[in-house]
Amino acid sequence: MKDKKCKVCDKVFNPNNSIQKVCSVNCAIEFAKKATVKESLTVQKQEKKAWEFRKNEMKEKIKTLSDYQNELQKEINTIVRLLDRGHSCISSGRNTGGKVDAGHCFSRGAFPSIRFNLHNIWSQSVHDNQYLSGNFNGFRTRLIEKFGASYFEYIESLRLEYSSLKLTKDELTQAKLICKEIIKELKEEGFLDDVERLDYRYKLNKRIGIYV
Repeated sequence: MKDKKCKVCDKVFNPNNSIQKVCSVNCAIEFAKKATVKESLTVQKQEKKAWEFRKNEMKEKIKTLSDYQNELQKEINTIVRLLDRGHSCISSGRNTGGKVDAGHCFSRGAFPSIRFNLHNIWSQSVHDNQYLSGNFNGFRTRLIEKFGASYFEYIESLRLEYSSLKLTKDELTQAKLICKEIIKELKEEGFLDDVERLDYRYKLNKRIGIYV
């Protein structure tokens, strides 16, 4: 038989048969112990993976429609931050600094049917969004200054065009998956000027499939 290196002590030995992996009884005992530990760890990993799967299944079963909506909103808001990165607050013009909110021109509470529409959401300072209740007057003024009165009228018209929005859990989940793909792509993009970030909003709304 051809010499082998012992799997435990690395000593070179001549095996008695082709399946012998260790050089002595002591090494065989040690090898068996390690194999048992390895098998035990493998079983533990499999059990942990199975538990995580079951836990996620249970979480999905108890999730409400509101939970699905909030999960999608989180992805939509991330898209907005990526589209508008490097730009100042939409409603005040101030530098947004480190933290940026995704602010709704027409609030989610008053107009839930356009809560996911990218034309209705722009990067906004925490101050304006959270402490000035969205600063609607500043929001409207600067949108008109940047994109014209007709564009603001278009955003206003969305409230009538989409007076109600009824999405199932499956539809919300599908939209969320599309948003995750978009986010990956946008992370590779650089700074977008006003024309580009406006154009993206038209294209991505269609791609997400809620407002078509």
